[in-house]
Amino acid sequence: MKSKKREVNIRRRLRDKELLEYLNNHNFQDADTTKKLKKLMIETGYSIPFKEITAKDIYVFYRTFLDAEKKYSSKNLDNMQANTVTKLIKSNNENSVFGIDTVKAPKADEQTYIYLIRDGKTGNIKIGISNNVKKRMTSIINEYYVWPVELIFCLPFPSRNDAESMESYLHKKYSRYRLFSYSTQKGNTSKEWFDLNKNHVEEIKNILNKNYEARNNPSKKRNFDSGDLLAYGFLICVAIALLPLTIMILIFWLIMRIYIKKR
Repeated sequence: MKSKKREVNIRRRLRDKELLEYLNNHNFQDADTTKKLKKLMIETGYSIPFKEITAKDIYVFYRTFLDAEKKYSSKNLDNMQANTVTKLIKSNNENSVFGIDTVKAPKADEQTYIYLIRDGKTGNIKIGISNNVKKRMTSIINEYYVWPVELIFCLPFPSRNDAESMESYLHKKYSRYRLFSYSTQKGNTSKEWFDLNKNHVEEIKNILNKNYEARNNPSKKRNFDSGDLLAYGFLICVAIALLPLTIMILIFWLIMRIYIKKR
């Protein structure tokens, strides 16, 4: 006897005013557990039954809600309360790594790249190096059973040693956020995955961009502003003022040496 296949009812995804009205009528502000949140997400079409809810699913759901609330919060709508979302939810959503756009993987060349790759479900970030980022993304899928993987930043280094040094620095700097939940097929735990937020990623990008600029503009002249000119002008005036005194001390020292030698 054949067993019946489990039927999954995928609902239409609600948006804008329709989404706000539904959430308001179903006490969205009281959804303080994952179970309650998932129920609302299923009912509004942002998740499906029997599927584990992911950080990406939650981000898309809250992002759509916040966009709708921003659009309609100033309008008088029947039976709707404005600003039902908490400040904590808003803050976490705005600082989510899912708010960072993906970038295209560069073509393989002789340079070694530092890359930031995002786990498309959890939002966790891998900081690593490779001379073929596109190929490395494929190997990460097979190695860690992660799907999808999304490249959010990469930057070339002139040598592998330079890239390894920067990678080691970043791993140490963000060690408090390191995750040990990613293992290879052989059972080796990776130390290159981190639980970072959007601000952390922007900080890393800033560090790498400044390093790149310094390497490519080593002889870049510093632009002097008015403060620099005043400071150097003051030092020159002091030096000129002390010049006669310096000469007198030097003459006195020479006379004393001659006098001591004659005695």
